[in-house]
Amino acid sequence: RLCPALGKMKKVTKVVKGKVQEPVVEPSSEEEEASWEGGEDEESEQSEESEGYGEEEDDEASGDGEEEDEDSEDEDDDEFEDQGSSSDEDERFAAQAFTESDSEEEPPPVEEGGPRHWSARSKEGPVAREHSLEAERASGALGAAEALHVDDLSSDDEAAGNTIGRVPLRWYENYDHIGYDLDGKPIAKGPAMTGIEKALAAKDDPNFKRTVYDALNDREHVLTDRELEIIRRLQGGAMPHAEHDAMPDYVPYYTADEHPMPLSEMDPMKRRFVPSKWEMMRVARIAKGLKDGTYVPLAERRAEKLQQRNPGKLGNNAHLLWGADSDDPTDEWSALSEQKGPMHIAAPKLPPPGHAESYRPPDEYLFTAEEEAAWRAADPSDRELDFVPKKHDSMRAVGAHAQLVRDRFERCLDLYLCPRSFKRKLAIDPESLVPKLPSPKDLKPFPTAACARFEVQGGHAAPVRGLAPSPDGQFLVSGDDKGLLLLWEVATGRCLRRWRLGHGKGEAVAPPDASAEAEGEASADEEESSEEGSTSEGEGASSGSGGKGEPITHVLWNPNKLHHLVAVACGSNVYLVATGTGGVEGSELTDALLHAAEHAPAGPPHGAKTEAEAGKTKGALASVTWAPAAAPAAGGVKAEGKAGAPLRSGHAVGVRVVIKQGHGAVGSLCWHRKGDYLATAVPSAPTGNVMVHQISRRVTQVVIRKQMKTVTALAFHPNQPVFFVATQQHVRVYHLLEQRLMKKLLSGCKHVSCMDVHPSGDHLVLGSYDRRVVWFDLDRGALPFKTLKYHTKAVRCVGFHKAYPLLATASDDKTVHIFHATVYSDLMRDPFIVPVKVLSGEHKAGKGSAAARALGVLGIAFHPTQPWVFSAGADHAIVLYQDL
Repeated sequence: RLCPALGKMKKVTKVVKGKVQEPVVEPSSEEEEASWEGGEDEESEQSEESEGYGEEEDDEASGDGEEEDEDSEDEDDDEFEDQGSSSDEDERFAAQAFTESDSEEEPPPVEEGGPRHWSARSKEGPVAREHSLEAERASGALGAAEALHVDDLSSDDEAAGNTIGRVPLRWYENYDHIGYDLDGKPIAKGPAMTGIEKALAAKDDPNFKRTVYDALNDREHVLTDRELEIIRRLQGGAMPHAEHDAMPDYVPYYTADEHPMPLSEMDPMKRRFVPSKWEMMRVARIAKGLKDGTYVPLAERRAEKLQQRNPGKLGNNAHLLWGADSDDPTDEWSALSEQKGPMHIAAPKLPPPGHAESYRPPDEYLFTAEEEAAWRAADPSDRELDFVPKKHDSMRAVGAHAQLVRDRFERCLDLYLCPRSFKRKLAIDPESLVPKLPSPKDLKPFPTAACARFEVQGGHAAPVRGLAPSPDGQFLVSGDDKGLLLLWEVATGRCLRRWRLGHGKGEAVAPPDASAEAEGEASADEEESSEEGSTSEGEGASSGSGGKGEPITHVLWNPNKLHHLVAVACGSNVYLVATGTGGVEGSELTDALLHAAEHAPAGPPHGAKTEAEAGKTKGALASVTWAPAAAPAAGGVKAEGKAGAPLRSGHAVGVRVVIKQGHGAVGSLCWHRKGDYLATAVPSAPTGNVMVHQISRRVTQVVIRKQMKTVTALAFHPNQPVFFVATQQHVRVYHLLEQRLMKKLLSGCKHVSCMDVHPSGDHLVLGSYDRRVVWFDLDRGALPFKTLKYHTKAVRCVGFHKAYPLLATASDDKTVHIFHATVYSDLMRDPFIVPVKVLSGEHKAGKGSAAARALGVLGIAFHPTQPWVFSAGADHAIVLYQDL
């Protein structure tokens, strides 16, 4: 601790004729300023001790030479001071020693010449010491030194205070206590001092300046001199306790003495400085044994050697109980003990007894008289319990089990006859297997709740299968199994127009807001239709007034916003219906599109005769007939709001063109993105059952000559000349320009029911009657990217949103599932598919036969511009779901 101070001091040693003077220490200015650190008290104590020793040794110290030993570290010698010096020098050295600041002991004397001898003390040393003590007492340095040497570091005597631990004190603001003591009793809060009381205490209380407030125990504490000194030392950057030795003297644990002669003159060997080759070989051998499993620990090898030396002493070694004593390999028992076979498998444990096996089972486990009679009459193999539960007062009243021997025998038979095998259980956390999905709140918007139902008197009275919104989202068309086609306004839910289709004709029906007479006629027509509703699907009566039309299977709005035209698949015909919702300009463009088909005479399409003569399609095109709609009386020209009234602009509204398929009902329908091409599929046609019709030129083409009787869905690629044809188990992808089959997708489904293509054109979704939704990534290959199994019944419809990353699926389980489906342009990232919502509770089971009651949601369609979805079901209802 004195090293920094001694570096700034100047030591002077004077040798006077036969006497050695003590080292003269000149303190620096810094040490004089730090006199409060308590070194004076220790020097005074050492001086007092040295005075006593000097008086005892006074007689022995006379007449001898005096010298100082600089290397001496003996603590007894350090306690003596002022030995062998004159009286004047004693006074000066004593005063100098007490004015030093951080010094706690004298520097060791330098011993020169002969042995040390001590001289008589001067009588003026104690006087000088008393003067120095008085000076320190007057300056306060002595009090500070005494405060630092009080041993109050122990906290054992402190009274136990608040025991709430590290708890915020604000929790007790509303209570009348501050915490609890060791006995669990509450510690009451003390009265708080007002400002006037604090001001009076500052004037009257002498300890007010050194009083601090203990918030934990709600009391005031007066700091002692020692605590004040510790705080002052901490603020000054010194050690808290002056008695702490921060730089103790070095203890030479290893001697630096050099022997004149070494113990051996032999040079050290080289192997002491290089790695041992034998140790490396041994370590390599042990490592190889550990890797191969052939390493035997040293303790086992020693035990084996001990066993070989003393074969009679088995010790702790395991041995065969019935084995032979000889090591003869021909011995049967010896060979049996060393036989290598399958590992022993422990017998399975019996299940623990249940409540029924208790000596006092609960009452619900006891048999009634009827249950006991039935138990005794049943076959033993059919009984759930092998005994009759009984209640006893104590364990001593329980008798012996009558079937104990038989049970043990059957247990032995089970262990003997039943094969056993190890069943390894993987310690896998189930939570780690569940993928971490984002919160649905982060994936909004998507439809969450039903907000509107499209219902009207005289509306749909049969399951609704067709559903299609207009490209601008303002209107909606729907068709049911009775051939009724309705046009709705989405904003108000009002039914604008109605048509009844079937058997190649289209008849306009008065809308709900027509005259009362028209309403009566419409209601009569609906009553007759309901009476004939027992006929099977596909049958149709006359399409005239009061008759029932053919079922509408598909309804598609033209994707071109300029053409207000709807394609309806009803029976074996395809109806092109002009809605009249586009105003004068939209009606003119629609008339221009239908001009060629309307003004040509009824018959096969252009070019059909040439192709039939060439034998390419074997008369497939000859069965297709284009026919314009009938006169306005047959429903060709109808007014907005009232049946039978022509439009002011002169444009016809209603069925404009009928494309008749002569070989059966139309199974699928799809528009091209330009709105001029319409593809149809007739599964029952003998040949060329997939055709593409060009509306503007009144042309029909057979794009696939191969007969495919199981076509379930058709779709055009949104950007490329690619055509998708879905069969029961596969999806064929054709290139229309090159007229070739590009690939064949394997769905893995038993029967595909529906299909839709993503707006990007790189992904495809299929729905099947075996409750699966299959996602294909067309850039990956022919196998599905992902199979979704969320529905419990057949999937009827699937569809992508054109503007939002949403996917919807509808099923016979009366639910609509909404998925967040994000497709990235980066080919290295997979599509992000997350189920976000299940829409249920709005649709009910169908009415009528058992087959009708098994149907659920039959069609869905997304709103083109909003995150909304329309659903149509077998309960004749149409529901709109919005993102609320």
